[in-house]
Amino acid sequence: MSGKQTLVVIGNGMVGHSFMEKLVAAGGLEQYQVVVFGEESRPAYDRVHLSEFFSGRSADDLSMVPEGFYQKNGIDLILSEAVVGIDRDARELTTSKERTIQYDKLVLATGSYPFVPPVPGHERDNCFVYRTIDDLEAIAKAAGNSK
Repeated sequence: MSGKQTLVVIGNGMVGHSFMEKLVAAGGLEQYQVVVFGEESRPAYDRVHLSEFFSGRSADDLSMVPEGFYQKNGIDLILSEAVVGIDRDARELTTSKERTIQYDKLVLATGSYPFVPPVPGHERDNCFVYRTIDDLEAIAKAAGNSK
């Protein structure tokens, strides 16, 4: 056993990744074994410049994560897996894939979500939100099949 505490970060967006960079720079990995959960399929990227995706920038261009950052620092990055429950008394969380993780410290960096007004028809096909690269890929695919 390393004697390190387990620090879980829920969210691998801009804020969650910025926290990780600061934790690494401050030497926090000497004290913590870190697990980061991201609901999306890719590591943190620059949402502020998301519209540049339509002018030719790729998902890799928008990435905020230097190649090998998590692996090099011994950080467990778990993508495509949402945290769906937190038991604060037991210091345990549960994920969408029914994984349970014990933690000593917990950071919530969950970001925002797109509000969709409850207008008639908002649930139909080809009605999109504009928040993630996956959203933009879906918009581009639908546009390719549209007139």
